[in-house]
Amino acid sequence: MADREKEWTVDWRKFNWKAVDKELEDWNKGSEEELSSLTRDMFVEYIQWMHDTSPELLDIMVKMYRLQEQGAPKEEVDRWMNMWDELTGNK
Repeated sequence: MADREKEWTVDWRKFNWKAVDKELEDWNKGSEEELSSLTRDMFVEYIQWMHDTSPELLDIMVKMYRLQEQGAPKEEVDRWMNMWDELTGNK
């Protein structure tokens, strides 16, 4: 489904990820508390948006998560993160 055909609750192309990053700095890993800047429902919608608009980015995100969970070397994760940054314009 094309992005223009779906109504999203947030304009994900302009979402304020810096607010999420700031909140994550103070968040306790393993906490059940929901972030106020990115709720679970919003995160699910974001994943759906990525699936619909940029499946290659979703693949990279899943790959980075799996590598981190498996304890891959930081250099390996950084290589994928650099690819993510280049594709999303964060670099």
